[in-house]
Amino acid sequence: MRAEVRFSTNALTWVVEGAIRGRPRPLAPDDAARWREWSTTYKALNRERDPAQGLLDLGRRIFMWLDGPDRVVSALLTEAFGTLTLMVQAPRPLADEARDFLHVPWELLADERGFLAGQDRLLFCPVRRLGSAASPPPPPPDSPCLGLAFMAAAPRNVEPVLDYEAEETAILDATETLALDLEVEESGNPERLSERLAEIGPMQAVHLSCHGRAFPRPILALEDDEGNERETGEAELIRLLRPAAPKVVFLSACQSAESDRQADSLAAALVDGGLPAVLGWDASVHDQSAIEFARVFYRQLAARRPLEEACAEARRALFKTLDPPATAASTPCKREGAVVVGANTGADWHMARLWLGPSGGGPLVHGSRRRRLFSADEVYEHFDAGKKTGRIAGRRLFVGRRRDLQRCLALVKSRHKAGVLIHGMGRSGKSSLAARILHRLPALTLVFIEGRFTAATLAAEIADRVPGSRETLRPTDPALLDLAQSEVLLYERLTAVLRTTGTPFALVLDDLEQGLDAPTEAGPWRVSPDIEPALRAVVRAFDRHKAADSILLLTSRHPFTLPDGARDWATCLATLPLPSMDATGLRKLALRRFRFWMDETDQPPDIAAKRWSAFENCAHAARSNPGLADTLLGIATKTPACLAPALEEVERFLSTSAHAPATPALATFFDHLRLSDLLARASEADRALLWAATVFQVPVPPAVIDAATTAYGGSGARLRALGLLETQEDVATPGAPALAVNALIAPRLSPLTPEDATELAKTLVEPLHQAWPSPPEKLPVAAQDELYRLATLADHAPLAPLRVLTAASAMQRLLDEPNAQEAAVFGQKLMAVATAHGVQTPRGVLRRIAQALIVIGDGFTANTLLDKNWTPQGDLDDFDLAIFLLNASNSKTEGFFSDINKNLLQLALSCFKKCNQEDYALKIEIIIQEINEKIYKTTYTLRATPEFKRE
Repeated sequence: MRAEVRFSTNALTWVVEGAIRGRPRPLAPDDAARWREWSTTYKALNRERDPAQGLLDLGRRIFMWLDGPDRVVSALLTEAFGTLTLMVQAPRPLADEARDFLHVPWELLADERGFLAGQDRLLFCPVRRLGSAASPPPPPPDSPCLGLAFMAAAPRNVEPVLDYEAEETAILDATETLALDLEVEESGNPERLSERLAEIGPMQAVHLSCHGRAFPRPILALEDDEGNERETGEAELIRLLRPAAPKVVFLSACQSAESDRQADSLAAALVDGGLPAVLGWDASVHDQSAIEFARVFYRQLAARRPLEEACAEARRALFKTLDPPATAASTPCKREGAVVVGANTGADWHMARLWLGPSGGGPLVHGSRRRRLFSADEVYEHFDAGKKTGRIAGRRLFVGRRRDLQRCLALVKSRHKAGVLIHGMGRSGKSSLAARILHRLPALTLVFIEGRFTAATLAAEIADRVPGSRETLRPTDPALLDLAQSEVLLYERLTAVLRTTGTPFALVLDDLEQGLDAPTEAGPWRVSPDIEPALRAVVRAFDRHKAADSILLLTSRHPFTLPDGARDWATCLATLPLPSMDATGLRKLALRRFRFWMDETDQPPDIAAKRWSAFENCAHAARSNPGLADTLLGIATKTPACLAPALEEVERFLSTSAHAPATPALATFFDHLRLSDLLARASEADRALLWAATVFQVPVPPAVIDAATTAYGGSGARLRALGLLETQEDVATPGAPALAVNALIAPRLSPLTPEDATELAKTLVEPLHQAWPSPPEKLPVAAQDELYRLATLADHAPLAPLRVLTAASAMQRLLDEPNAQEAAVFGQKLMAVATAHGVQTPRGVLRRIAQALIVIGDGFTANTLLDKNWTPQGDLDDFDLAIFLLNASNSKTEGFFSDINKNLLQLALSCFKKCNQEDYALKIEIIIQEINEKIYKTTYTLRATPEFKRE
């Protein structure tokens, strides 16, 4: 059954199955206020830990009002069989009252039996529509199956990092037996997504998995081409998505359907801008809730269910995970911090909002024809079949490596080089990354070769996999076995294949370190003479045909040279150093394995909590190596009683190398890694340099290692070639290379004594200060923290100003503990140091000193401090200042802003305008107007950094 509630200026009209039912219901003068009160109550309940009864009470109040004196909804529930679609409709453009009406949480509707959304015998489908419904032509029966373009975004320094890999995997698993064509855009960039949609042709659905926020303006936190945050609002999304004409866009982001009286939600704005249907979240949604909703939603769409029903089925599936479901009580499943084992992922069942335009809704597809005839997952099967030295991380276990995957795909697609060489420590995930890259390029036929090869074996492998190439390659030609002839013959034949084949392929040469010779004391690794001609022929052929559709990928523990007279063909390869995996990636891996274990077992919460703690210990003990983490997680899953001794064996072996681990899986892992051999190849001076580099807790620019080389000797280049120093991303300059001691090697080095650490800090903090961009107070938090730590460690008077300039984060930690008393004392000491050295105290430090003084009740000193030391400027710090002053203006601390202070608000207003924060400025103008009219009633508290809450 389909029922519409049509809003007009002074009445509501019910339309049931296309026919008007009853007379229009006049709106009461207080109805708009009632709607606003319901929305405000709903927002407040979403912030509570246990909103169960409150949500149920609110749902019943809304039901009673909508049911009205004519008992319309009650009658519909009696008449409806199977499905009741409730379409709440208002004309465009939206008046304020219409906006209030549409944003009522209709999903909560509940009668005496409970929430309608949770009923077993009725599928309740509440939907919002802008404008009058139009009937779009149905898709033709022979149309393609459901096409889904999926893009996740994880900008730098935006936390928590979402488990977007699990979201993609859940969708694929749910539709495994159905027809779904999934295209993944890895960039996180809306411009690149628009280009990809234009390239691949019509896709019915676009899924954006990212963070979002509704205040001060609705945005998604997407990425720019460097991986930094790109706040993307309604205008840009409409411009980039509307040409592709997707039938539904799912904004799987917090607050993407949340609004206030000043602005539409992002979902509503996109529909108003011409997109047929947009699905979003009307609050901060938890990651697992979003993943589970997407799993059911796309399964229903792929099964050719109408859009409205697919959304309702996903909502009901979330509701059914509640315990007990009738009350909707649950503990949110937070992503940051410890996992709440046994927590309910269904707590957010009521938050999804489906907005439709005139032509939105209904089935998205009628056909089941696939756009391509092969599965992208075949690449994992082929990799595993070809590898002899372990398995790769398949689709269900691949996590992290976002920046590396983005860079490698960009290098492959740029065609500037013959191929891409991925190099890094053993078991760091090089082969898994290569497989993931090819999973994203499913049009390429995979040709996989592991370890050593000859011209003949390489030609045979290509001939077996690439149709029509055998005649050209002639792999059984005995001349290919002759080193003197093989290079020329393979080069000429492979060049011909690349030029003429109609089947583009990806040639993957995996684990090339098996064919490398150890470097001399001063030189790099070299390719062994028996495979050098064949490898050189391959690189030359792909270099000649860089514009061809086929690609070359190589993985190796070490970079190498490939000389040919005066030329080094290895320089024709783009290199991608693969660093250790960060803590977030390892934790996601542990969480993925833990969830698999939970799915296979039925353990009570106390047992599950202990096991999760064990999984977390595995991630920590792995010291950033995903292969070691996976080995330990395998022990935790299969033989949990053996885990504690295995963890002890890892620590003992890494620290002393005296005895190989007794646990077979660990013994095999470390034997394959050969850490002792690598360290033995470093000279005494190299090891001294490596030891000195352990004073740093973050990766540092190569220039700093060069400064350490001058002071302590050794060769940074040689340590990098051995993999003992690994290349990571600079914390101060995103995208720039930086160096760090490999975490598996560090325990083998002598620990720094306090005296050693002090001396090293004195020597190296200034080179680090000079290597990073100035001024230090403008650096990212991680860089400021490192400079502050080293300057404190050095305990050297000339470095005191540097401590002052980088102390904001240290101050914030004290405030967060909370320890405002210590923060206030510490802050005043910093100001004394700044005065003594003629340094201006950074405003970030000043603001936190004042905040500490306010908390301890010394408002007079805080006021004096700001008056004397603060000079507002038109940059981002003005935003912090304005937020601080706005919050302080509501403080009830005696002696400081004891009541609303209009002068402070005027200053905050000026600062917001300088920062082009018009939304904030408008809200302050409203407050000031209320003060002038003596009607001020509300306390406004804003955050300096709006938090992302999809946890």
